[in-house]
Amino acid sequence: MTLTTLTVPPPANARYVLDEEGEYVELQEEDWKTAWKLRLDKAQSMSKDEIFEAARGAGNLELKEGEESDAARKRRAMSACRDGGIRAKAGGNGMDLKACNNRVMAGETDFILPSPAVQSPVVESAVVQAPVVESPVVQAPVVE
Repeated sequence: MTLTTLTVPPPANARYVLDEEGEYVELQEEDWKTAWKLRLDKAQSMSKDEIFEAARGAGNLELKEGEESDAARKRRAMSACRDGGIRAKAGGNGMDLKACNNRVMAGETDFILPSPAVQSPVVESAVVQAPVVESPVVQAPVVE
């Protein structure tokens, strides 16, 4: 009869990631309270619509560097399809969620998302004032 001894290594308590040079670097973990406080602070600075977009995986467009990938654009378009107000503006009142999703899955995203030129950052010094259009005042008849 032979006895075999198994040794189990202790669980790893640290997380390691591979950096640009191919070396494993230990990540410093924050206290869970600090991490949740940071998340709460970020959520409080966001609008309700931005929170829903982020939950759907379509947020943080302004933080992305470089050109947006097709997958990210589809993700944002699918998120926009779920919003009835955006869907109504894009395709009139006749477009339902299924039709919108089908168009996005077919690769068509321009109908629901603004063009990339519209999404570019606005230069603050270039302020353009819209012309003021005066409308005639119409007085309603008085009924006695």
